[in-house]
Amino acid sequence: MIAEYIASIVATAGFEPIQSRTLAEARSQLATQRFDLWLCDRNLPDGDSIDLLAERDRDARHRDTPAIALTAELSDTDRRALVAAGFADALAKPCTPDALRKAIDTALAAPSATTTRSTREADEGSAATDLPVLSDDRALAICGGDQASLRAMRRLMAGEIPVLRERFRTLLRDGDYSGIGDELHKLAAAAAWCGADELTARANTLRSNLGSGNMPLIENAAARLDESLSRLALALRSQA
Repeated sequence: MIAEYIASIVATAGFEPIQSRTLAEARSQLATQRFDLWLCDRNLPDGDSIDLLAERDRDARHRDTPAIALTAELSDTDRRALVAAGFADALAKPCTPDALRKAIDTALAAPSATTTRSTREADEGSAATDLPVLSDDRALAICGGDQASLRAMRRLMAGEIPVLRERFRTLLRDGDYSGIGDELHKLAAAAAWCGADELTARANTLRSNLGSGNMPLIENAAARLDESLSRLALALRSQA
C-alpha cells in the first residue's frame, strides 16, 4: 500500500516510477536500466538497502545517481547515520507528498555523488562527533527497558573492543574488504544494542565506502571507526 502511495506521488511529479520489492528485484532492474533517482526502503525482505549504495559506487552507470532512504522510524540520529552512509536524504514513511517532492527536487539539483563524495567524507568527521558516544535512551528502548541486559551488553562490548580494533587493522592491511564488511555487519548490531550512535554512523560510512575502491577514502573511514572504538572504550570504562 505504501509503495503504491509513493509511486503515485512520483508519477504526479512527472516521473515514471519503476518498483522493485526486494534487493534481488532492484539488482535485476539496475543491471539493464539507469535511473535518475533511487527511492530505497531502508529494510527490504532480503536485506539492507545500504548495500545498494556500495554497489552503486562500483558501477560507473549508477555512481552519480542520488538515493533517498524511506524508513518507518526515523530519529535525528537515524537520519544523520543514513546521510553519512551515502543517502542524499532520509524520510519517515508515510511521508507527505510535499515532503517527498521537495526531497526529490533537492536530490536531483545537488552535485553528483562523485563530485560530492570527498566533501561528504570531510564533513562526516564533525557530523559523527555530534552524535553521542553512548545513548542510554536508545539502548534501553532496544533492550526493552531492561537495565541489566544493557549493562551485560556493554560489558561484552568493552571486552571485545581491543579484539575488534586489531581485527579491523589486520583486515585493512590485507585488503580483505569482504572480511571488513562481515565484521561491520556484526558490529552494527552490537553498537545498536549498546546505544553507540557515533560508532554506528562511522560503521555505516565505512561500509558504504568499501565498494568505491578508493584506498585513501577507505583508510580515512577506517581510521575514524578506530577513533570511535577508542572513545567508546573510554566511555564504557567510565561506567564500569
